[in-house]
Amino acid sequence: MEKQSQRSWLQDVSIAGTKTRYGGTLIKVINSNLLLERVKVLSSKMFNKHGGIHLAFSHVDMHDCRFDMGQPPEWYKKPVVPEIPGDLQGGFLYVGSNSSVTSRNNVYSNGRAVVGGCVAFQGESRGTFTNDTFQHCSAVQGGAIYGQDFADITVASSTFKNNTAFSGQGENLFL
Repeated sequence: MEKQSQRSWLQDVSIAGTKTRYGGTLIKVINSNLLLERVKVLSSKMFNKHGGIHLAFSHVDMHDCRFDMGQPPEWYKKPVVPEIPGDLQGGFLYVGSNSSVTSRNNVYSNGRAVVGGCVAFQGESRGTFTNDTFQHCSAVQGGAIYGQDFADITVASSTFKNNTAFSGQGENLFL
């Protein structure tokens, strides 16, 4: 008998004021499927590794969600400085190890990371973004989206505005 993967669903949920540190994540999904509907992640601070939603051998389907880290500290408005903590990849979403994401009608604001201010892809991962907004996000590379060793990434009918890559490489996308 073939093993069924687990399925989880979050609807009309708000996560606010949470801090993750030292490899912690807000939501970690391993070998499972996750559906997010009208979820808000607001004023949460993520530091080190994969701070928001971390996928490994999983799929997440998100729609009508809002992700906003809140007003950045003054030192986040500067190029790379020692005060930027850790090695955060994908401020809101890290899609790794044979995982995938489908994102529709979501708003990603004020995301910050070393790579992929909002989203980072690695390890044969896939992603589709439709009617999404990426605004005021920053990273060293890939102000909004960063991809390395990914299978495919599709972005359609989406808006990128006021994103920053401190290295000058991929203000919006680094693929």
